[in-house]
Amino acid sequence: MSGTAQLDKSQNSSPARAPLRLSVVICTKDRPESLAQTLETLWRQTRLPDELVIVDDGRLAPELVATITAAASMRGVRFSYCNKSDRPGLARSRKAGIAQSSGDIILFLDDDVLLDANYIAGIMKVYESDADHRIGGVEGVLQGLRYHPLQMLLLRFFGMDSPRREGQILKNFIGVLVRNIPAPTDVQWLTGCNMSYRREALDGVEIPTDLEGWSAGEDRALSWQVGRRWHLVATPDARLVHCKAPTARLSARQTGFQEVYYNYLHFRRFMPQDLAHRAAFGWLAFGYVVVNLLRRDWQRAVGNLSAIGKIIKPGKKSSEHSDQSDRYAG
Repeated sequence: MSGTAQLDKSQNSSPARAPLRLSVVICTKDRPESLAQTLETLWRQTRLPDELVIVDDGRLAPELVATITAAASMRGVRFSYCNKSDRPGLARSRKAGIAQSSGDIILFLDDDVLLDANYIAGIMKVYESDADHRIGGVEGVLQGLRYHPLQMLLLRFFGMDSPRREGQILKNFIGVLVRNIPAPTDVQWLTGCNMSYRREALDGVEIPTDLEGWSAGEDRALSWQVGRRWHLVATPDARLVHCKAPTARLSARQTGFQEVYYNYLHFRRFMPQDLAHRAAFGWLAFGYVVVNLLRRDWQRAVGNLSAIGKIIKPGKKSSEHSDQSDRYAG
């Protein structure tokens, strides 16, 4: 399938399949207010999930957990709560959420997104229209993405973005966000703040659980593996806003380290290592330093340089890499 995904809506004489069950998995850490706002939009869906799983790397108040339990029960939604604060990390939380959930479709949401009322209905419509059973993952479209023209020029120059290649993964393993599509469209990756998969599509997929904290790029690593065997689709019928809550985030220096070094780990594993691809990644790493210096984000640039040093000298120890398990950003 290429270009716009073709969804078969015709009637079939074969026996009707059992309705697909949907599990929503929200990985959270120390953002009770943002989580509550996300859940408000979840409860207002025109189609509710069958199950809600919250994987907590922090300490949600028992009162809030009780409130969520009651709200889910009132709506006939199965709810389970998993606390793994003893070993935090977003990638590990994904794995825990898969194990804890039971649905045919697993929808990962960040704890700081706001969903359009028809978001879940839009996601499920793609799966249920997939008569050939070839679609393994679906995401919605983020709203409100705005870039200053000079900012976009820099991002394109260093291979951090490419608006004409929405939903694609570039040579440096950077993923381009989907911004504006008229119909369900094939993509190469799903963004972690709102990505869904068939449970069976995740069979045999390795989730990089050695990554700490934010686990930069784990969504692309997951998507890339699923996309080798299944189609991935973005649909404009499922819209949301990613608020990017300011709390419980990595320090600027840690973020700078992860955006270079963790992306390098994924790049080295999944992309060809010929000169063209390696040059693209080297240019990207240099670009991160330049862009962060232009932003006067000195600590983030220091984190970039620390990552580059670790790539050049693999045995080099890095405080940024060893001290990130306590926080992550979604």
